[in-house]
Amino acid sequence: MYDLATIEQAASRHHFSLLFMKVQAYAEGLEKMRKAVLSKEAEGYFVTGDLDDKAIDLITEAKVPYLFYGGIPREGTNSIVMDHEKGAYEAVKYLLSFGHKRIAFFSRNLNISIHQKNLNGYYRALEEAGIPLDKSLVQASSGEDGYELCARMNVLDIGYTAVFSVNTVIQFGALQWLKEHGVQVPGEVSLVGYGFSELAKLSKPPLTTFYVAPASRELAVNRMIEMIRRKDLEPQVTYLTEMECFPGETVAANTANTKL
Repeated sequence: MYDLATIEQAASRHHFSLLFMKVQAYAEGLEKMRKAVLSKEAEGYFVTGDLDDKAIDLITEAKVPYLFYGGIPREGTNSIVMDHEKGAYEAVKYLLSFGHKRIAFFSRNLNISIHQKNLNGYYRALEEAGIPLDKSLVQASSGEDGYELCARMNVLDIGYTAVFSVNTVIQFGALQWLKEHGVQVPGEVSLVGYGFSELAKLSKPPLTTFYVAPASRELAVNRMIEMIRRKDLEPQVTYLTEMECFPGETVAANTANTKL
């Protein structure tokens, strides 16, 4: 929803309106998308979510201005892609700057390309800091369950002083487990996430997280308007690389060697 609001605000400044349509990932949803695109009621289309080849082909063959927004880069298409590796890299470097060395990595299924890129950024930050990789600190859940991941770390007796989470949902779940078990955040364990949602502000304490800067996201709107005005643009993959930090209150200096 944060992405949607940012795009809508940017489009409004260029005197465009944004219409939103949710499409389910099944045959009826694909047909709904086909009818919407072929009707050409909109001048351009932002398409986001987990897209299969059929959905991609439907959009690209419709000969309408479009952008695949988020997700993974799709060569030969008009795509706007977040630099997920850089986001994780900057977040982990932030934790390192506070003296943390035992930094856990909490993720959803690591078969997901986005989270593989997050993991690459995590590895790169540790490597540059000369910290050996401890694979026991890399933990994944089939869902977005930071609570369960903290419980697992406790059962397996894996020590850590900080956690990087691939999203704020996992980060929030981790915070709840730590609070319920008397672990002070950020006094004993620091938490940093990737991406931004209202959860970061509503959490108590607010969550520290890194995310793609809103000004960078406006590139998506600018690119769409350019395609609407010029019908002959070659497909292009654009990366959003400028990151910002929502400081929150979940990171502090490391005052212990490990937290068990």
